[in-house]
Amino acid sequence: MYWIKRQDGLTVISILFIVVLLGTAVLLTFRLVPIYIEHFGVVSSLKSMEKEPDMHAKSPGELLEMLRKRLEINDVKRVTKENIFIKRQQRDTHIQIAYEVQVPVVSNISLLVTFDSSVTLH
Repeated sequence: MYWIKRQDGLTVISILFIVVLLGTAVLLTFRLVPIYIEHFGVVSSLKSMEKEPDMHAKSPGELLEMLRKRLEINDVKRVTKENIFIKRQQRDTHIQIAYEVQVPVVSNISLLVTFDSSVTLH
């Protein structure tokens, strides 16, 4: 009986394809992780304001200044005053932070990440 020899293993093209895929995943990870770490600082700042008592009684200017200080402590640099929206209602105060981050990846290819976090103070 004659047995046909099979080739086992990967070809050079498949190895290059795997290397390119892994390299792309690592590159995107290195570009996106710092943005999400900074966003966790934004969320942490908002949640700390939500836990503090009598925040609804403060004026929008005071709330903005308190939030700005908390963002500075959490090393958030991408959120500006224009990204913070404070809306007062009769019983609640709603604070929203909406911003976009554009990250260059390679050459003229960029990623746009949009964040929108909010909290309601009672």
